[in-house]
Amino acid sequence: MIDKEIIESSKEMDVQSQEREFLDEQWLALAEDWQSQPYEKVDIQALFNKTRRRILGAKCLLAFDIVVTLAMLVFVVIGFISDSFDLPTLVFLVFGVASSIIYIAYTIKIRLGTWALSEQSPTSVINTAIVGYKSSIKFLKLIKFSTIGMFFGVNIYLVVMNQIYDKPLVGALIFINLTIVVMYASAHYYHVSRQKELEHMKQFETKL
Repeated sequence: MIDKEIIESSKEMDVQSQEREFLDEQWLALAEDWQSQPYEKVDIQALFNKTRRRILGAKCLLAFDIVVTLAMLVFVVIGFISDSFDLPTLVFLVFGVASSIIYIAYTIKIRLGTWALSEQSPTSVINTAIVGYKSSIKFLKLIKFSTIGMFFGVNIYLVVMNQIYDKPLVGALIFINLTIVVMYASAHYYHVSRQKELEHMKQFETKL
């Protein structure tokens, strides 16, 4: 009786051993097949460094915009006190300073989401990069919108000045409008580029 139980137990262990070997072989085959599939890898450290550089660049650009806006504000105040500007120029400069302040406020609001980069885990770095791309796209849209406003503001100002002083301003019109077109085209180029990078990075977000 005992021998029979030992034999049955031995057979059961053999069956379980065979099942484990079969499952191990299946998992090994699946793992080899998965590893052999072509897929694109993300260099987390390179992505982290790239995102950090872009954040630093955005901060430097914002600091520059703040300095320029403050300089414009001081210039307007001094000109107003000394009565150095005619009315159209004063209105144009006040409008420019006000627009610049609004622009900076929106820039800070847009950029704050990407200025807390502290971790280097794959999930946090990729998510931070995605947030960075989204904020860049919003920022570039803001630039495009600002250039459109600049186009109308500058041209209206030049037309008014031409009517008041009756001076040919064709050269100034061409130069300023070409500058605005280049600014808009550059912003649009980077807008499209960041949009493509965002769509590319979202593929890795779904795999985490």
